[in-house]
Amino acid sequence: MISTLDRNIESAKELKLGGCLRSAVYKRLNHAVTNKEEFTDKQFEYWMSCFKDAATMVDDVTVESGIYRDLGWLLGSYGDNVRALQYYKKAVETNPKTPFLQFINDEINRLEK
Repeated sequence: MISTLDRNIESAKELKLGGCLRSAVYKRLNHAVTNKEEFTDKQFEYWMSCFKDAATMVDDVTVESGIYRDLGWLLGSYGDNVRALQYYKKAVETNPKTPFLQFINDEINRLEK
């Protein structure tokens, strides 16, 4: 199962399919967390870099902003509040009219305290 999920990430990266890459990374992270899989900081950073790559591959600012929001949430959950704050701010910069503006602003305010 893990090798299939990892291949999906690599295929989406190779084909430059941002939405598919985002989905593949979500599925891989979900599998890791659900199955209490141990992963290294290096592996986590790779997944985060895949999310960043996905954001550059999409043409829709709402989707791009959503990817940055997701990065903020994931990094915050991982305990990296400094980078979480950066990505929440980038989500708003990318799309100031994001439908998640209230959530993002709440997270920014929480992290800046």
